[in-house]
Amino acid sequence: EERTEHFLTEYLEAQGGTIRWSSKLLDMEVLEGGDKGVIATIERSTVGESGEVVSKDSYRIRADYVVGCDGIRSKTRELAGIKYEGHVIEQPWAVFDTSLDGWEEAGNTYEANHVYLSPLTPVILTPLPNQKWRVYMRPMDDDSDLAEEAFEVLQQYEPGVSFVDAKNFAHFRCVSKVAETYRSGRILLAGDAAHACTPAEGHGMNYGLQDSFNLAWKLAMVVKGAADPVLLDNYGEERRPFAQMILKSGENSEKVTLMKCPNQRAARDKMLRSVFASVLGTRKKASVMSKTELNVEYGASSIVSGHSSSKHPDAPGPGARMPNTHTVKLGPDDGWKSTPLHELTFCSGQTILLLGGPDADGSTFVELYKEISDLVESEAEVFEAAFAFTTDPSVTALNGKIGLLESSTVDAFGVEGIVMLVVRPDGFIGLRASDTDSGKVCPEMLSKYSSKILRG
Repeated sequence: EERTEHFLTEYLEAQGGTIRWSSKLLDMEVLEGGDKGVIATIERSTVGESGEVVSKDSYRIRADYVVGCDGIRSKTRELAGIKYEGHVIEQPWAVFDTSLDGWEEAGNTYEANHVYLSPLTPVILTPLPNQKWRVYMRPMDDDSDLAEEAFEVLQQYEPGVSFVDAKNFAHFRCVSKVAETYRSGRILLAGDAAHACTPAEGHGMNYGLQDSFNLAWKLAMVVKGAADPVLLDNYGEERRPFAQMILKSGENSEKVTLMKCPNQRAARDKMLRSVFASVLGTRKKASVMSKTELNVEYGASSIVSGHSSSKHPDAPGPGARMPNTHTVKLGPDDGWKSTPLHELTFCSGQTILLLGGPDADGSTFVELYKEISDLVESEAEVFEAAFAFTTDPSVTALNGKIGLLESSTVDAFGVEGIVMLVVRPDGFIGLRASDTDSGKVCPEMLSKYSSKILRG
């Protein structure tokens, strides 16, 4: 998390933004009438060299919207009157930072989490920069020696490895809760303010970042006046169900890691061995997809349109994450440059990808790409760019901006005739249309999709 925070801060500052540390929200006033917005009262502390608070002052700031990312005790959520539904996880957690002596000598790596499911207490080692570790565990009682307890577990699995310079010891309790709604008028919630779960599966930071990625482009369109504020309701519509799914998964992980019964532990261990036994096993893939949150998709979303491939069920359909493993060649006008297909969609607006397979008519494909390019200019509040790729090299002579598809990409995306994808700024497919599943692909499909985005 420290490194992620560093990179995000660095990027924010490069865009001209600043972070106001040692600040907290005191109050909010939602403005009505012509001057709509929110006035927030902020308390800011001045901190001395030794960390003590030297002074405090408060100020008021006006904003169009407030996004509360202020954790499980969110003042934003409290002031907005949004319920936080769920329960406190009874057994506490503990954490400390340390180095490990003998780690490399034992043939271990610094590039993975290490989980030890001892009957004494589970211990999780999470790598930090500079060959340091963060140790998570379930302490046996509030007064126990955390390093000694964790060391006792470690010795069962890694004899000869020991903790060095252990520090920053802390106990904490977790909750399994989700906000009743992610939006109340001009107030929105994200991260732990919207949902919180056990750290057993490591979802906390990742899921919060995905919240912000989902919300940011929608909020930007609303603030610019391009989209109706009802678009913001779709943020909770898409994200909240997966928060509920992660909470349920976390509850199951809590039970699995804390098993004491020898028979239950043996059955659990057998199951885990089967999951990790095969590199390409279906169960292992499903487990990895779930843990990394790559299984998130928005196919049921009210702003997602189109049809999945009827002949290629594994091809990414409406609401799926845009794959990041395929390369294309840009057209002759761009020097036949090879580039990852997904990187072309790194836009603040939505990106249209037109893909022509072996059965696509060349002249129809070229004309459709021209019409789509014109539409991007006329509907710039939604669409930012359009790219076209085909399997037929002769088509590139008709338009030097049209590039080439590899056969592996054709197969992966289920391209036979013409397939049109719209990729949102958060990397998910908002529209998929093909002449084999949706009828003739035409620009009117884009206009209908755009209307859905702008008007809800």
